[in-house]
Amino acid sequence: MTKEMRPSHRVDVLSDALLHYGKKAKINLGILLMARMKRAVDVEETAKSDIEKLCRCFSYHRISIDDIREWMKDESTFFGREVETEEEDWKCKYVIYLDLYADLYHRWNGCIDPSELTVPFNQMKNIDEQLKIMERENSISARRQNTDSEYENS
Repeated sequence: MTKEMRPSHRVDVLSDALLHYGKKAKINLGILLMARMKRAVDVEETAKSDIEKLCRCFSYHRISIDDIREWMKDESTFFGREVETEEEDWKCKYVIYLDLYADLYHRWNGCIDPSELTVPFNQMKNIDEQLKIMERENSISARRQNTDSEYENS
């Protein structure tokens, strides 16, 4: 387009350009969809192999894909319910974090392959930070154990 063009000619040039772009996009749509489908299948296969690798790492727990699906269903029903009070809410979360931390610690100790140690360690570190925050906010001087009465009540 140039400044010497008449307005009607500019409209024609822009219309032609948009039609060309639309036609090109339509032609490439099939290729684009095929590429995205291939990438989605690759991501799914990678995720499945990663889950299987994690299940092998925790072989003493005998974790399967069906267990993971069941946990997902339990988690969705758990987080879908309303918690009555804030007091119960933080206590429940605290106990859940304690259980997760203990479970991760046992898994971390059970791992033999050094390359598989970093994921549980990082998760343990994050949960430990959350536990410290909760303990500070709720004036808990010593971390509760699973034999404590408060732990069992929660």
